[in-house]
Amino acid sequence: MSTGQPGYIPNSRSTRRAYRGMLNLAAQLHVEIEPRWRESFGHFLNDVGFRPENTILRRRDNHRGFFADNCMWIVPPVVIEPAAG
Repeated sequence: MSTGQPGYIPNSRSTRRAYRGMLNLAAQLHVEIEPRWRESFGHFLNDVGFRPENTILRRRDNHRGFFADNCMWIVPPVVIEPAAG
């Protein structure tokens, strides 16, 4: 998987962190997870791929759980605070 960034090499460490974060968030929110993903990181990786650089895992529909058809890697929006003044 390529992000278009020269020299970027997907790494499983970043993807594994996102996977653990997803498991923790699902437990906190009592949200369902694809059963195969609970079984292994490998299943998660096969379904969503390596985490592209500067992305986060998000659900398309927050009323549904973490399933392959409901998850995607996105570039998080940049929030610009208004200048104090």
